[in-house]
Amino acid sequence: MSYFELYCETAIGGLNNRNVVIPVKDFRLNGLRNECYRSVFLFGPELKTWVDKTDSVTEFTGPHTADAVPFDFDGENLSAVKAEVEKFIGYLTETYEIPLDYFRLSFSGNKGFHVVIPIEAFVSDPKPSIHFAQIVKAIAGEMSQGFSFVDSSIYESKRLLRVLNTVNLKSGLHKIPLTFSELQSLTVDEIKELAKEPREIEALATSEISPVESLSALWAKWYSHDFRERKKTERHDSDIFQLLRGAEQGSRNDAAIKLAGTYLAAGLNESLTLATLEAWNKQNNPPLPQGELEGVVHGAFQRYKKESTEAVRVYDLRDAGKVYAEFIGSMKKAKAHTGFETVDKKLRGIMPGESLCVLGKTSVGKSAFLQNAGINYAKSSGRPVLFFSMEMPITSVFERAAQIEFELSGYEIENDLTRNTGDIQGFAEMLFSKIPNFYCIEKNGLTLEAIESLVRYAEENVYHDKTGLVLIDYLGLVKSSGKDIYEQVSKVARGMKDLAKSLGVPIIFLSQVNRNYSAFEELQIDAARDSGAVDEASDFILGLWREQVGSEDDTSPEMRLKLGILKNRRGGLGKITVEMERRTLRMKEVDGQI
Repeated sequence: MSYFELYCETAIGGLNNRNVVIPVKDFRLNGLRNECYRSVFLFGPELKTWVDKTDSVTEFTGPHTADAVPFDFDGENLSAVKAEVEKFIGYLTETYEIPLDYFRLSFSGNKGFHVVIPIEAFVSDPKPSIHFAQIVKAIAGEMSQGFSFVDSSIYESKRLLRVLNTVNLKSGLHKIPLTFSELQSLTVDEIKELAKEPREIEALATSEISPVESLSALWAKWYSHDFRERKKTERHDSDIFQLLRGAEQGSRNDAAIKLAGTYLAAGLNESLTLATLEAWNKQNNPPLPQGELEGVVHGAFQRYKKESTEAVRVYDLRDAGKVYAEFIGSMKKAKAHTGFETVDKKLRGIMPGESLCVLGKTSVGKSAFLQNAGINYAKSSGRPVLFFSMEMPITSVFERAAQIEFELSGYEIENDLTRNTGDIQGFAEMLFSKIPNFYCIEKNGLTLEAIESLVRYAEENVYHDKTGLVLIDYLGLVKSSGKDIYEQVSKVARGMKDLAKSLGVPIIFLSQVNRNYSAFEELQIDAARDSGAVDEASDFILGLWREQVGSEDDTSPEMRLKLGILKNRRGGLGKITVEMERRTLRMKEVDGQI
């Protein structure tokens, strides 16, 4: 690709040294090795003008492009990450028929690997666009769908990526290039040994790379995605990028008007727009007179201000009420409910982006409560429910769902289907017909990032709908980094809220309680085991404990439980009595008094 007038952001010596914008062709490390970064995406000279004026790339919007499509695989278990990258490359070479020598592979220097495909493999002349980062993210997301450890945050338009053969100070190791055969044959320890020094390997020159048919089709698909609006916008992006290179006499005024309108619409104020156009005007031959340029910018600003004001609607309370009615209607559909009426009234439903934690000791019925709540919501809403079972095998999830739905004991289900194995599929079909929108994933040790990827995968490839509710059993089995269990659980607890917001779904998750609580002891908000972050990060907290109705080894058909609202960001607290039928695991309210 051409580097004419393309600029990058750099951070040499650490991320605190970012906001330095230079032409791509001038990028050099000049012998420096520690903590060096360059932007993933490339911009025109207007980025430099912006930074010269504001001292920051923050809030800059403008057309951009890239010289590659990168994939970043990260995880605490580097051997598992390495194995996933090997599978990923094998998948791409097989499915997309990408020549192996097109890949640029590298060890990141700490806990991951980078897989980079030059942009020339997708398109010979990538047109700059204000949507370019979104296009690359969509393409990378489709290509890496179903793979673990993929960090999708690198596709933000001002994202920086560590430069090859520079040192990661956390590990003291270099980010080094690798061949695919080295990736396959070397152990993690052997790769780390290589990373103690910079190294060079011969890579295929980009001049020898031509578009791969399958990648070109993928590029065309996402470049024209939502084409009724985007095609028009992207043609505009490309036109603007051409204007930035300067205009000839006779077309300078029109070019200045178009550029001024673009910058004002992007959020620049009048003075910053003028400063940006003054830099642009120097390229014109001859430049527009300063007074004329100022008049163009001022006129554009007045028109834009007028149009913006006219677009604002002033509401009276009757009109506002109509909007509120629409809001209430959409909110009602989006809320998740547990099916326990008194509790749901107090919580007023769990909105997308909110999280609810259920605390309880082992064997008080937490998992049964979670599955009851999930099935209740699935049946009442008709929306997909995705249950992450990190402790129970899928066979137990299936059997419990059948117990709850058909009011049978696990023994009855197992005994009947063992005698009549030919009936199993018919039984499963019958259960599916009752709860067709309840989905499960059985896997221990998932990270929050992996959970997010799997939810998005299910939405796009399994049920083709927005997830209504995510269930996670349980917090302590979600994998995270940290020097001890407290730090690890704290990260997951705080990340659960971020996950709910990122996915735009409500999440209900389980958590164990401190050992000093008995199964019969009323729980408090700070009862979560291993971390105090659970009560801080969750929007709602429910506690589940057994009601003392006899001896501790009570074997009555129903187990009486207390379900307490320990935290409620929308209202009052309290507790109700629920019964779990031991035989079927069905739960119901007995006393709805809060």
